[in-house]
Amino acid sequence: MQTIGYTRCLLFLLASLMCGSSVARTSVDPPVTLLPALVQVQDILDLFNAAVERGEVIVFDEALRADFITPRRVEVAFDLEHNRRQFKVYSELKRKLKVPGVQDCYYRHITSLLDDRGKIIETIAHISYE
Repeated sequence: MQTIGYTRCLLFLLASLMCGSSVARTSVDPPVTLLPALVQVQDILDLFNAAVERGEVIVFDEALRADFITPRRVEVAFDLEHNRRQFKVYSELKRKLKVPGVQDCYYRHITSLLDDRGKIIETIAHISYE
């Protein structure tokens, strides 16, 4: 009977050592700070609206005003290269705007990319031909 108890104990210790050693051989574990914290949609919209008020939404050298932009969709992503969260805000404009210097080209939608501090990194105009 004691042999069975010793065998189980030995198997348990062996399994524990094997599991422990395989974990130790894996790549370096990322720090906990890499996991993005949960954020509320309204928090992202507040960051976006503050950036709009600062004049950071610029398309074709023109800063767009807050009363001209209606946010429609928010996305949260994690930039693996820079280890930070990014937020995308897809917006509709109150009316279509002409693309300067191009005939029959307009845009009515934009996507703004914000960093996790609320600064707009990039704004993309979604252009269409008419």
